[in-house]
Amino acid sequence: MPYALQVANLHVMLGGQAVLQGIDLQVRAARWTSIIGPNGAGKSTLLKAMAGLQPAQGQVQLFGQAFEAMAPRARAQLLAWLGQSERAMDDLTAFDTVMLGRMPHQNWLATPSAKDTAIVADAMRSTHTWDLRERSLAELSGGERQRVMLARVLAVQASVVLMDEPLANLDPPHQTQWLLDMRALVRSGVTLVSVLHEVAVALQADDLVIVHGGRIVHAGACDDPATRAAVEAVFEHRIVVRQVDGMWTAVPRL
Repeated sequence: MPYALQVANLHVMLGGQAVLQGIDLQVRAARWTSIIGPNGAGKSTLLKAMAGLQPAQGQVQLFGQAFEAMAPRARAQLLAWLGQSERAMDDLTAFDTVMLGRMPHQNWLATPSAKDTAIVADAMRSTHTWDLRERSLAELSGGERQRVMLARVLAVQASVVLMDEPLANLDPPHQTQWLLDMRALVRSGVTLVSVLHEVAVALQADDLVIVHGGRIVHAGACDDPATRAAVEAVFEHRIVVRQVDGMWTAVPRL
């Protein structure tokens, strides 16, 4: 199976401290890979490095091409990013914010095409934000704003999507909708990589990467018993991975 992202011997130093130490990772295309681990493990730093947003030593390849060898516009068309607490101009409408996702496909200062408008509308309807389209970001709740940012990412129509804590501020119904939307996205051929605190949601992915102390301590399929054992171990056996109604989930060990 081809790889969408490949990371080789990745090192990141922040404030004189080694945050990532010799990371090697291969992300299979058209699959959902979730990254989990304890607080401070280096999960978000790893994802930022994979997106080219964090200075690092080592190499990151996107579909076999080194990041530094790719034109920024071409890379932006292939890879979309949703970070924690994404910032945008509060006076922008939700519609205009989502339209920013089409910028990698537009000529400089070009007026959005009918295709751009249709793609933005589809992205907003799929994230239940279409009714918010004329409201400014300043008027939106944290959950509404997060869904608008998700729509912006979907509007890119990238082959690879990286998301850091995408469930932040989402209530349980919208978390469930996010899960359904992401599974549909992967079925369409998109590669998804997410950092999640919600271990039960992360276990619904195809593959799991477990990070601890700036290193990958396990990487494998979610349905592999060794992966489930590694999840329990990295959280010091304070959680138990169980199957409920045919789905793997994590519950506190009482």
